[in-house]
Amino acid sequence: MAIAINRLRKYYMERINQNDYSTVENIQRYIDLVELYRSMQKSIKEDGARIEVENGSQSFIKSHPLISDMKNINAQLINLKKDIDKAVKEYELKLIEKEKSKEYTSEDLI
Repeated sequence: MAIAINRLRKYYMERINQNDYSTVENIQRYIDLVELYRSMQKSIKEDGARIEVENGSQSFIKSHPLISDMKNINAQLINLKKDIDKAVKEYELKLIEKEKSKEYTSEDLI
């Protein structure tokens, strides 16, 4: 089941520091690649995994050219996801530390 692009964007944007522009850029790249990947999937479903190529009087069947491109995009998605997940964890830890610093101890009492 494919997740809607807007939900995916919202999911990640809520979990990062909005002022971390490189992570915001990584998320946008990730979303763009997901859209491209899905577009390629749609084309392959419509055309089939194999296509017939005619070269003059010759005709032969080969795998759809987008399949190899999809492999490359998938590798890029995996790498970007690792970077995004790392940024999410760092931001979560920062928020936890911030909350802990707000807690009072017995030493704070008069």
